[in-house]
Amino acid sequence: MSEDMWGVFFRVADVEEYLAEVYEGEEEAIEAAEARDELVFEQEMEEGGGEIPAWEDYEGMHYVEPIARTFVEEAQEQLDRGFAVRV
Repeated sequence: MSEDMWGVFFRVADVEEYLAEVYEGEEEAIEAAEARDELVFEQEMEEGGGEIPAWEDYEGMHYVEPIARTFVEEAQEQLDRGFAVRV
């Protein structure tokens, strides 16, 4: 078993970084990140605040990085409750 896990992250205002989900495998994490990008894009399309959003603005919004298992253990309670954890 590897020491690292794979986290799905996003940034707010290019300053604050958050961990949204954690996976054992990189491929699973990549798929989850892509699904999150699609969900946010679809939500923006439905809200329709005038302009049609461009997919390029949402693609890659969520990204994958290795994360230490020890950090995951510390953050697990918040993740289990559906909260993103500030890194």
